[in-house]
Amino acid sequence: MKSQKITMVLAGSLAAGIAIAPQVHANGWGKHRQAATDAGHIEELEEQLRALKQELADLKAHQQAHHKEIMELEDWKKESGPIVQKGRENFLFFRGGYARMMTDRAQDILPSPGTSKGHGQNGFYIGAGFEHDLSHDLFGLTEGTALEGTDLLGEVMFEYKRFAQGQGLLTDADEGGIVSPLAPGSKQETSTVTQLTISAAPKIRFWRDSMIRPWIIPVGFAAHIISPPSDGVTVFNPGLMFGVGTEVNLWENLYAGVDFRYHVTPGSESSLGGVEDTDTDGLTAGGYIGFGF
Repeated sequence: MKSQKITMVLAGSLAAGIAIAPQVHANGWGKHRQAATDAGHIEELEEQLRALKQELADLKAHQQAHHKEIMELEDWKKESGPIVQKGRENFLFFRGGYARMMTDRAQDILPSPGTSKGHGQNGFYIGAGFEHDLSHDLFGLTEGTALEGTDLLGEVMFEYKRFAQGQGLLTDADEGGIVSPLAPGSKQETSTVTQLTISAAPKIRFWRDSMIRPWIIPVGFAAHIISPPSDGVTVFNPGLMFGVGTEVNLWENLYAGVDFRYHVTPGSESSLGGVEDTDTDGLTAGGYIGFGF
C-alpha cells in the first residue's frame, strides 16, 4: 500500500514537470531573443554615434582650413596694398583731328569761302565728350553668347569744326555798311566757316576684358550750328550721326583711341526741311584720349 502511494506521487510530480517544462523553455528563449535584439540596436546606435563624431571632426577641420585661407588672403591684401581695378563705369574723353564738309559753301552769299569748287571743304575739329555705362550685356541679349562682354554705353559729345577762311561781304571802307560790289570804295571782308556740333548717341563696345576694344555707333542724333548763317539766314540744322572706332587701355584708367564719324543732315531740297540752301553733311576722322572713373 505504501509503495503504491509513493509511485502515485512520483507519477504526479513527473507529469507536472512535463507540463511546466515547455513554458519554462519558451520564456527563456524569448528573454534571450529580446536581449539579442537590444544588443543589436545598441551596436547600431554606437555605429551612428561614431559616424556623427567623424563628420563633426571633418567639418571642424574644414572650417579651420577655410579660416586659415581667409587669414592668409587678408595678410596678402595688407602686404600688397590697395588694389586698383581696371575698367570703367564712366568715361571723359577729348578729341581732335580732320574734318570735311561734303559740299563746299563757296556758292553761299555770306561766307563765299572761295572762287573754285572744292575750296574750303577741309578743316579740323576739336571736342570733348562723356560716356556712361547703360548695360554690360545689352540688357541680357548677349549673355551666354559669343558676344558676351559687350557693353552698351550712352554718349554725349560736342565738337567745334573750322574750315576755310575766305571772302565775305562787301562793306563801305569808311562807314562799314554792306554795299554793292559796284559801289566805289567798297571793301572785301573775310569770313571763317565754322560749325558747332552737339550729339547724343548709343555706343556698343566689344571685348570688355581685352586691352583693345572696338566700338560702333549704329545711329545717333546730332544738331549742327553753322557760321556764317545760310542764305536763308538760319544757323541750326539737325541730323543723324554714325560712327566706328577702337580704343586701347594704355595704363590703369588711361585710354587712347581713334574714331571715324559721318553726319547726315537734310538739305534744302529734302522733305525733312534743312538749312536753307546749305548742306551740312560731313565727316570727321581723328583720335581721342580719355580717363575712366
